[in-house]
Amino acid sequence: MAASVWKGHLIFGMVSFPIRLFSAARSETISFNLLHKVDHSRIRQVTYCQLEDKPIPRTETVKGYEYEKDHYVVIDDEDIKKVAPRTAKVMEILEFVKADQVDPIYLERQMRAVKKRTPCCLPR
Repeated sequence: MAASVWKGHLIFGMVSFPIRLFSAARSETISFNLLHKVDHSRIRQVTYCQLEDKPIPRTETVKGYEYEKDHYVVIDDEDIKKVAPRTAKVMEILEFVKADQVDPIYLERQMRAVKKRTPCCLPR
């Protein structure tokens, strides 16, 4: 099954449905894997520490934001969750409109919503 592009809740009035969104159309791009030219085996990318001049495991990596040259603030998943807007996990239906009232820019990419579980209520 394809990977979902968004997971969250669709809210309509007092009812909430946990859903996942999938792209409804196939991508028109082709993706390639990097192969070793000699034996056509897949290559893997190594995470490398510039300071220690050696490969390191992915478990020893963290995310960082460079606020000035060579100076970083380390950001973890909890920091990202704290600043994520409510819309990062909730899609609320406020009203229905006629198709001709929707700007075509919003129709450029078609999505398919799939219910994750049974409906539930979300505290507001």
